[in-house]
Amino acid sequence: MTLAQPLGCLLDENLDAALAGPPEYIEWRVTSDRAEGWLGLRNGALLEAMVERHISVLITGDRMLYQERRRRLETLGIDVVLVRNPASAAPRVEDIARAVVRVSGGELLEAA
Repeated sequence: MTLAQPLGCLLDENLDAALAGPPEYIEWRVTSDRAEGWLGLRNGALLEAMVERHISVLITGDRMLYQERRRRLETLGIDVVLVRNPASAAPRVEDIARAVVRVSGGELLEAA
């Protein structure tokens, strides 16, 4: 599977940075809050920063973020992949990658 243009994805600070290495068959650019210097940035400011850097997918374990910011996410066109149990996400990187490819239109998609 090859995408026409690499997706920009942000790993939220509640996820292991080891997830930044997606499977080789998926062409996506992954960064993290730490790499961008955004640790501790509040959700509204984080979303604005993502738009400025052309990052369109937020991978997070923060279930409340989508509920609190749904309209803003839809307006900005930022998709959210929600990872259940973020502490054990690394073995599920392929499931998360598939969710990133499927998510669209400012929606929330849960990765197994």
